[in-house]
Amino acid sequence: MSRLRLLWGATTLAILAVLGFAGWILSLPAATAVAQAPVVPQTEADALLAALKSTKGERPLIAILGINDATETTDYLLPSGILRRADVADVMMLATGPGPVRLYPLLQVIPDATIAVVSGAKYRESSMTRLAILTSASSPSE
Repeated sequence: MSRLRLLWGATTLAILAVLGFAGWILSLPAATAVAQAPVVPQTEADALLAALKSTKGERPLIAILGINDATETTDYLLPSGILRRADVADVMMLATGPGPVRLYPLLQVIPDATIAVVSGAKYRESSMTRLAILTSASSPSE
């Protein structure tokens, strides 16, 4: 008797679960129309890029800093890829020390330089100011 009751209970529970799932699926909204982004005229795109260009005649230098032990993949690779693709500035990928930068969770990349190498090199004066700020903010010894 208890075996038969257990079987009926399990069957009833399975039917209620299937009916509940079907009710949930039917309550979902219908497929929505896909919105299309408006087309940006080429003149507007050119005007935007012209406004982003440096007025001093030299290209700005952007340094993306990564910690050798563990850096998020999107924090290190995404900005450098977007900025290099936009071609509005020179982009350097820096590391806190020599060797590859380990990206969480799996990748490793070789940076362009380390902070120590860049701070000792002769870069453009305006770029050097920005890199010096990065160096002093990230160095525990200073």
